[in-house]
Amino acid sequence: MPLTLTITIPDEHAPRALRTACRSTGHLPETCPNPQDCIGDFVTRRTSEEISRDERQEAEEAAAAAAVPLDTSEWTVQLGG
Repeated sequence: MPLTLTITIPDEHAPRALRTACRSTGHLPETCPNPQDCIGDFVTRRTSEEISRDERQEAEEAAAAAAVPLDTSEWTVQLGG
């Protein structure tokens, strides 16, 4: 099921949002070819990064929960000398 978002950035925040989006793609707001696309791409990229990070965290937690602890009660350690 697709999720459609509409983002409205108030006028007083638009320059900051555009500056952040443009810098993330390596250009300046003054040379931005399409401000709306630039901000949209930034939001899409950041959302994707957050989802991936969350999924990695969930996978790490599941792996940690499934790990069988080592029984070291029969281990011996001898230090050389």
